[in-house]
Formats: sequence, C-alpha cells, structure tokens
Amino acid sequence: MNLSIILLNWNSFAHTRACLHSLFKCAPAPWTTRFFVVDNGSTDGSLEKLRSEFGGCVEFVVSERNLGYAGGNNLGIRRALEKGADLVLLLNNDTTVDENFLMALFDAAMQQSNHHLFGAKIFYHRRPHTLWYAGGGYNSWLAKVWQHGMNEADGPPYQTTGEISFITGCCLMIRREAFERIGFLDDALYLYSEDLDFCMRAKRAGLRLLFVPSARLWHHIGAFRDGELSPLYLYYQTRNRYVVFGRERGVLFRLWLGVLQLSLYAGIRTFYFLFSRNRLWPQQIRALWHGCLDGFLHRLGPSQFYQ
Repeated sequence: MNLSIILLNWNSFAHTRACLHSLFKCAPAPWTTRFFVVDNGSTDGSLEKLRSEFGGCVEFVVSERNLGYAGGNNLGIRRALEKGADLVLLLNNDTTVDENFLMALFDAAMQQSNHHLFGAKIFYHRRPHTLWYAGGGYNSWLAKVWQHGMNEADGPPYQTTGEISFITGCCLMIRREAFERIGFLDDALYLYSEDLDFCMRAKRAGLRLLFVPSARLWHHIGAFRDGELSPLYLYYQTRNRYVVFGRERGVLFRLWLGVLQLSLYAGIRTFYFLFSRNRLWPQQIRALWHGCLDGFLHRLGPSQFYQ
C-alpha cells in the first residue's frame, strides 16, 4: 500500500514546516509514504527555505503561478498517481497532526475497503480541545453544508466511526479508484467548495465517505482576517455555493438557489455586516454581491479582485 501526502504551500514557510515536522513524528504505518509539497507560485522565498530543510525527504512540485486550492492540489495528485499512489491524502499546510494520525487512517483504509474517501477529526489550533470538524453533510435544497461538532468540546457523540456525506478538504484521504471514476478537483472553482463538489460527485457515483475519529489534527482557520470573515472567503464561498449546488439541476432549481443566495445568504449577511460596522464591512458586502453576480453568470476561475 502506497500513501502520498500532499501539502500546498503559498508564501507560508512556517506553517508548512510545522506541518511536515508533525507528520515526521507520526508513528510509522506499515506502508510506503511519500511526501509532496506543491509550491503554488510563492514569492516570499518559502520554497527555497523548504527545499533547504526538507529536500532529502520531500518531493517538490512547483507552479510558476498561484493555481488556487484545486489547481495546486491537482498538480500534486497527478504526480502522486504517476508514482503509484494507492491513497492520496490532501492535507492543509496550516495543520499539525497527532502522532497516531497516519496509523489511524491506515487502519481505516484497511478495515473499510468499501469506502473511498476518509476524513479526520479536526480541532481549532488556538483552542486545542474545541472541535472544528467531526464529520459533515449537506442539504442541496437549502444549499447548506454543515460540520458536526463545530465549536463543541470533544465527547462521546464524536467518537464513533461512521458514514458521512461531506469531508472537508482540510484533511481528505482518497483512494486511487475515486480519481479514476470521478476525476480530479475542479480547477475552475479555484478556492472553496472544491471539497464539497468532489464529495457530491463521489456520492453520485456511489462512492462512500467515512469519518475516522481516531485520526486527529489541529487547524489554523484561514477564513478570517484579524477575527473577521475575509472578503476573499466571502466572494469565493458565495460564488461557488451557487455553482456547485446548481450543477446537474434544472432551471427551476437554479432559480430557487438564486432566491436563497439573494435573500438568506447575501441579504441577511449584508445587514449583519452593515450594522456590525467592523473595519472590513464595506469590502465584505462588496464581496458578497460580487460573488452572487459571478455565480449567476458562471464566471469561474480566479478573480482579479480577490487573490
């Protein structure tokens, strides 16, 4: 069994370094493990620093420009599959993992051969005993995604291995067969919702998703800027929600999604940001409505306004 672990680096030497060190401290699993760092057009010298420290044990895949989460990870996925990977683990570089993390995933992959996608239990890095993700799901009619256990203390409800319908791309292990059946992440989404889109395609293809609570890690949450939701996150999350949930659906369903976008998601959030008067509120409101417009017009890929 061959596992390839893919970390995406973009101007974040400290995070990537800490993540790699935590992975190297893991209890060895009885499989071949390869580490890939995909540098997504970094301009801060982080690639050179990482090569200097980890060049002997990590393979680097370099993009000359920022391809986004999906495009960058797809470079690594293709390289991993070329090298014979049976399992590919997409792992955010701003995470650190428990020493039994890899062994827990290995046991799940061996014991649950009828599952193709695997997710781990994720805690906030700044609140190490508070859950961020303990399984998840979605409701297409409400265009809603949820993460079980978010902002709760870990406990018995989150200790059971079980089938789920959504796994966050923060930590997503995928069997080779899944890529062969449904393809790769959607480059056109660029940032956010690529994991949702991949999970939805997997479910439609009859693939099964598993939550593995014994695989634990800690995550620096990236959707916030100084405690506030960033305009970049709001733009791509708003745009891509409409696009992903509207795929393979008819005109009437997409009209319903449009109503949800304009009222529930963009409308209510606009009033919230307007009255909160945090320092980013004008940019946040602009990003929401820009995301709505580009989603309706199906303008995908990277936006020149949100990089």
